[in-house]
Amino acid sequence: MTLAQRLSGEITDIKSIEFVCKQCGTSVAFEPAKWNGVVPHSCSNCPTAKARTWMEVSRESIDMFAILLTQIVKAAKDLPFEIRLNFNLTESGEPETPK
Repeated sequence: MTLAQRLSGEITDIKSIEFVCKQCGTSVAFEPAKWNGVVPHSCSNCPTAKARTWMEVSRESIDMFAILLTQIVKAAKDLPFEIRLNFNLTESGEPETPK
């Protein structure tokens, strides 16, 4: 038997979604409940055009994700059920990374 530690929260517990550049570590975050419709599609800090463009292929999917998340967070109080997010944690208490 394996014991696993899990972190659980409701969809309304999401305070922000953060986009972090893999090249330089610069991050941009938005709060779903107050989102203004702008999703970052490039890093404003990276000097090269290749590094600056994050999501040429998945731009539409990221936009749809942000819109859907915002709508769900805003509507959650009126839903007849709760939406919970679960995260497995490692022994050190850090979120488990996908393999």
